[in-house]
Amino acid sequence: MQGKCIQAPEKSNLVEGEIYYLFPHGSSAFEVSRFPHTGSHFGTYQKSRFEIVAEDVTVTEIQTKETQLKKYLARVIKPPSHFYRVGEEYIVTDPSENGYYSVFLKSRPDCAPVGSYLTECFDIIGPFELIEEPVQKQKNETEIVIKELPQDQWQQIDLFSFL
Repeated sequence: MQGKCIQAPEKSNLVEGEIYYLFPHGSSAFEVSRFPHTGSHFGTYQKSRFEIVAEDVTVTEIQTKETQLKKYLARVIKPPSHFYRVGEEYIVTDPSENGYYSVFLKSRPDCAPVGSYLTECFDIIGPFELIEEPVQKQKNETEIVIKELPQDQWQQIDLFSFL
């Protein structure tokens, strides 16, 4: 959604009259950005400081399987640094335009990449599929059940409730 700033705080990055991308942040605030990407916001401001100009539901970025990077299982053939050994397996993405793979640990494929290395350092074995193995419980282990509150009983913490 987009909004025009109608009241800029004295010492802030906001400029009155300028149009920004707004992303909801709680019940009375927006994360404000100059770009249509939630990760590029430069601050969180009260909703009362903006006048909504355009509402666009498609701006929010939700990663689905189609938008996620394709990942491949790869083996080190030429160690890019002394931390890597020939034959170790890692997860890599499609190479970028400059010929570099983003490299992930095999044990933590959904975490941040551990590096970006030339394609000549790795040999792709095949596509990577995350297989979740069921965890076996021990007989003496007690099971703890955590029940979530119903949505109508949730409370939103609000940064600006004191005003």
